[in-house]
Amino acid sequence: MTEQALPGPGTLGLPSRSFAKRLGIGILSAGVVLSIVAIYIAIYQEDSLGKVLAFLGCSVVVLGLGVAVAQGMRLQSGSLALGKLRANAKFSAEQYMRRSVEIREATPLRILEEDEVAQREAYVKERAIPGENAPAYEILRDRLAVKSVPIADRMAPMYLLDRKFRIVDWNEAFSLAFDRTMEGRRGHGVLEWTYFLDNYETVVDHGIARFGDETNLPAVDVETVEFTSRRYGKISGKKRAYRLPGDDGDCIGWLIIISPKFRVEGEAVKFRHDLIRVLGHEQLWSEYALTYDLVLSNTEVYNGLLADMLGERGDLPAIEPGSRVMDLGAGTGNLTARLLDQAPETTVYALENNYAMFDLLCAKCEGSLRDDDEGPGVIPVKQDVTSLYGFQDDYFDSAIMNNVLYSLSDPLACLREVLRVLKPGGDVRISGPKRDTDLEVLFERIREDLVRKGQFDRVEEAYQHVLDVNRFRLGSMLYRMDLGELSDLLREAGFSEITHSRNDAYEGQAMLVRAVK
Repeated sequence: MTEQALPGPGTLGLPSRSFAKRLGIGILSAGVVLSIVAIYIAIYQEDSLGKVLAFLGCSVVVLGLGVAVAQGMRLQSGSLALGKLRANAKFSAEQYMRRSVEIREATPLRILEEDEVAQREAYVKERAIPGENAPAYEILRDRLAVKSVPIADRMAPMYLLDRKFRIVDWNEAFSLAFDRTMEGRRGHGVLEWTYFLDNYETVVDHGIARFGDETNLPAVDVETVEFTSRRYGKISGKKRAYRLPGDDGDCIGWLIIISPKFRVEGEAVKFRHDLIRVLGHEQLWSEYALTYDLVLSNTEVYNGLLADMLGERGDLPAIEPGSRVMDLGAGTGNLTARLLDQAPETTVYALENNYAMFDLLCAKCEGSLRDDDEGPGVIPVKQDVTSLYGFQDDYFDSAIMNNVLYSLSDPLACLREVLRVLKPGGDVRISGPKRDTDLEVLFERIREDLVRKGQFDRVEEAYQHVLDVNRFRLGSMLYRMDLGELSDLLREAGFSEITHSRNDAYEGQAMLVRAVK
């Protein structure tokens, strides 16, 4: 996952959960009073049925609103005019979504003028254009001739190999359908992945026959693969390998696309439903990355959290110079870059799985990038942090996780992997939101920082976007644990000692824990 600003509740835009509960209790009390008034009227006043029904109706509405507020029901539209509450409630989910739609609607449709068309037609008139004599396209006939040719479809499982058949990359559809079997294998030979296939013998023999002669490689190769998924059951797929030519025409790699067929009825629909959700989550982090740095990097609030984690201030010891460090969920590389600035002789493995954030990380640390650990610098690794397959046991001196753990589906599995790759005596440093995190307090401090530095007007739109994403997109991942539960999780993972824990980092809105193997 990804380093990020703390997401918020998205609950009526109220200043905090505790405030929402108090307000909800107050509204509930008003509802109870209305009910008592209705009972009093019914007992002591004649011909009062209309009044009783009116008071009871109001009572039901108010009681319902009180329960909704106390439980944190999300406000979908509108604003509340209750003094201070107005400013916090005016940004509705409806407005947030409308702004996203308006971006596309604001993109003009380009149409060539008649004189532009004539000019271009005149240029090609005397030239032989490939396909110019093709008959008119017939959709019912011609579309069938090309239906098996793949496009850049994120719903299709695919992966990429270099010319030596080493794994370069893969997409989310492939990870989902094939049980994340390529995780940790970037740079490894594809044969290592082939062993997961049910028909691996046939696939191995086919590969030897078709790709054994480097002087006569096929442009396209087709075969069938079979796989048993733990989630979707039996899968058979037509696997097409397309040779990728370089600028000189020589093979530089292979694009492999699999068209899966699910043997169990209903699993194909389940797979697509799952994949859409996964892709939506991935897109969320990509969207967030573009405004994240612009807002947070200009604030003392955020940079103070980074300083706390690295032991530049406070009670945590500084990371030893020359250490080998793993930054899990490195995001756009802020913590990695700061660590290298403070200790240039450190080697940092920066793990990030989101493409947009990974690219920003590499650009930010460009001067320190390296592809080996023979010296200090940054080794960027595009990888999910839940599985650290491919990293040696007892290898790292320290691990850092800045606002990452709470967003993982299986934080315990991640911590157990971190424990495995740490040296005896190595430490992990974790920051993250707590159950009573107050988003409004945090973002008000961020805004004050930006105003004080004269930056707010320049980044106001980005600031509002970051706040909206936190309120309406990330809120479901917040409030997962408190300091005691995080400590228990670290002990369950196998860490022997928790040497530091505090509940007041990041303007009092985050936990900060250090545990030792």
